[in-house]
Amino acid sequence: MLFNCCVFTLWCTAVAQSKLPAYPLITHNPYFSIWSNTDKLNESFTKHWTGRNQSLVGIIKVDNQYYRFMGENPPEYKTVLSSNEERPDTCRYITDKKAVAGWEKPDFNDEAWQKGPTPFGDNHVRVGNDIWFRRKFNISELPQGRLMLKIRHGDEVEIFLNGQRISRFWNANGGYEMIPLVEDIKNKFRTGENTLAVHCRNYGRGTRTDVGFFDEIVNDNMEAVSKAEQKSVNVTATQTIYSFKCGPADLRVTFTSPLIIGDVDLLGTPVSYITCQVNCDDGKRHTISVYQGVTTNVSVNQPWQQVQASAYFENGLRLLKAGTVEQPVLQKKGDDVRID
Repeated sequence: MLFNCCVFTLWCTAVAQSKLPAYPLITHNPYFSIWSNTDKLNESFTKHWTGRNQSLVGIIKVDNQYYRFMGENPPEYKTVLSSNEERPDTCRYITDKKAVAGWEKPDFNDEAWQKGPTPFGDNHVRVGNDIWFRRKFNISELPQGRLMLKIRHGDEVEIFLNGQRISRFWNANGGYEMIPLVEDIKNKFRTGENTLAVHCRNYGRGTRTDVGFFDEIVNDNMEAVSKAEQKSVNVTATQTIYSFKCGPADLRVTFTSPLIIGDVDLLGTPVSYITCQVNCDDGKRHTISVYQGVTTNVSVNQPWQQVQASAYFENGLRLLKAGTVEQPVLQKKGDDVRID
């Protein structure tokens, strides 16, 4: 018998990349991993790979002018109706059989329905294919800013406010999302009592359903801050390197996670570096300072967890430390999990 043998030789080289679906900033393991999802570092929030916001903000002051080179101005929210993630609540619900006509109306009598806590799902109130639930809440003033829907839902969900359907979604989202609603929906709220009514259909297990409303507050703290002009970005095996034009100053920002496989001690050290280098070539003197902001959400699995932060000095270094108070080591599992 004759056999034909093909031998392929693969030559591997480390080449810097300048165009990627996402750009690594802090990379250690699936739980401690922060990325930029836009080609320009200052056009979006930095995020954990699961999509949760883990905000890094960078601002450089050149003389009396401010430039933002990293991250986005974080929004602030005022609670209109809290989701269970912020504050557990109970409401009326019915499962596995079609709700009677008018179930979404404010004056519907739901006294015969069961009462239980949100979110509804396999780990809380168990449901079958369908669940209908109603929740009464009071507000003293109408939303003024952009109205945001915070939702975690099953395969199909429709949401009613004071008897009118305001949103409908397909395909389970697997986690809480903040979704902007159209301006007209704000007019459906009333001062005093309001009624939220939700119908969710699940085709499998492992889903949860929960809804909240939030009013986005305009934060004008960054009005005097201009965007730095990003000139380039390059990604290597251990570094992501950005260059910016900030008025008369050229700024180079390097993110380094020295995960060198051949050095076990270095590989096992969970330290990343953000290095800023500034150069001015106009021959003039300039006063320059760099601000680096890090949200404590970097140190938590869920943003509602209580965090403890402190400052101290050691070996001539000024240090800031933040972490969860609870410290639940090895108590979580799954894909949608962040460092804790």
